[in-house]
Amino acid sequence: MKKKLGFLFLYCFLLFFSSKVYSDEGGVLRIGVALGFSGPIEEIVAEMYDVLEVVRLEAEETNYFKKIEFVKIDTKCEKSNFKTINNKINEKKLIGIIGAACPGITEIIVLNNQTKNEIPIISPSASSNKLTVIDENNLFFRTTPPNRRDAEVLADITRDKGIKSIAITFLNNEYGRGLEKNYMQALRKNSIEITTSVSHQKDKEDHSNEVAILAAGGGDAVAVLGELNTGTKNIIKSILDSGSFNRFIFSDRLMKEELLEVFGNEVNGSYGQVSGSTGQNFNRFIEIAKDKKINSESPFVGETYDAISILLLALQENEFNKEKKITDSLFEISNTPGTKVYAGELKKGFDLLKKGKRINYEGATNIELDLNGETLGTFIEKEIRKGKIKSKKQR
Repeated sequence: MKKKLGFLFLYCFLLFFSSKVYSDEGGVLRIGVALGFSGPIEEIVAEMYDVLEVVRLEAEETNYFKKIEFVKIDTKCEKSNFKTINNKINEKKLIGIIGAACPGITEIIVLNNQTKNEIPIISPSASSNKLTVIDENNLFFRTTPPNRRDAEVLADITRDKGIKSIAITFLNNEYGRGLEKNYMQALRKNSIEITTSVSHQKDKEDHSNEVAILAAGGGDAVAVLGELNTGTKNIIKSILDSGSFNRFIFSDRLMKEELLEVFGNEVNGSYGQVSGSTGQNFNRFIEIAKDKKINSESPFVGETYDAISILLLALQENEFNKEKKITDSLFEISNTPGTKVYAGELKKGFDLLKKGKRINYEGATNIELDLNGETLGTFIEKEIRKGKIKSKKQR
């Protein structure tokens, strides 16, 4: 119930930008994109940004927007970069922010936004549970599920593969620590023994001590929770070289093609999951992504597509119904009831909103926001078989 208070300042702020859909005098709609364009997840972010460009072009072609400008804000996924990030946000007249990607940086942006900007923030990938409670002014939304949901699905997959005992190694950052905590809780609910849990450090080369602890603990498999282009890649290699485990459970940020480029058949028989859907909504997104040469199964690309889409649809809904708050519009266009709008159907959504009709944007990932502005999401179970990542089923 917390997204109900304190919007008067936001409403007045948005009305100030009244040319068309809160554009400036040149008709430019400026949206901040706060992502780790450099740093540990830059490869993931590159495809996320490509998807934003796809939606931008689609929206401009509808003629409801004159020009949309993305203001790139490189967070580097480093909290120490917060002054530069906040300065970049504050110096621009942004109508909203897509991002951030990393939970710690997202927390900083959300907290700064509470006192200075009061604009909607929609993250397609920050999954920290803490983000649910720090958003006092009800301005934070996300199209990716919180860590607790991610961890629950990963634990369900672990159980369903007949794993009775498991060792865990997690990247020692906010993402890794949060996921490990929630994963362990979910494993215990599924009566799965946790033999040991050990952290691994970013960019560390030698993981012999950590691997020795994992091997001593033993288990039917080892769960690796981390990001590939950090120390996580190195610890996977160390585990394989030691021969202590040959079966892995991988977190979503690892379950991608780059993993196979490094390890190939060595990780056959391993499992994991990524956010996504196998329904009609995702099938339409696959076609769009394929046409634009984007890997639709890369982490967070569907969520990024939906994040920018619901922001643009909400801005249009608010333009046609100026008495509404932008945050109310975000809820309204993303939830039932209403005519379903899928990926690639922005013009259909804009046209319906102009006629005063309700829409239910499902997009690429079957968006449905709860009272906290969060989605529980859907996940696709993945298996690595014959050196390829195969989709198993939706969860």
